[in-house]
Amino acid sequence: MDQLDETNSKTPTEQTLSQKPATPAKRQLTRNEKLRDFAIGFIGWWVVNGLLWTIADKTAFRDDFGSVVLFCAVPINIVSLIFLAFLRRWVALGVLATYVVNFAMALILGTITNGYCWIPFTTPMKPFIL
Repeated sequence: MDQLDETNSKTPTEQTLSQKPATPAKRQLTRNEKLRDFAIGFIGWWVVNGLLWTIADKTAFRDDFGSVVLFCAVPINIVSLIFLAFLRRWVALGVLATYVVNFAMALILGTITNGYCWIPFTTPMKPFIL
């Protein structure tokens, strides 16, 4: 009973001071910040993976490092996408957009090259080079 009286006897400011402070609310990003983060994710994916595949191409099958890089490229990309989705959503959306662009390019090029491969070799045509 005494404890109940002690807690009720505190003034409202004393009660709020004794409580733990709330976590600060996340501030909303501006349109420019969203575009910047999206561009970082989109361009950053091309740069990082370009460097990764350049290193892998130079060292692949000569030593174990190149083979490990080739083996781990896709899991590293997936884990980094999940990691970014929780930390910086717009960067993750930029990375996801690069997957969409790569998939679209693969579909278009796959359709063109497969169609070209089915043309009989006796047909007089100029060589098709992409």
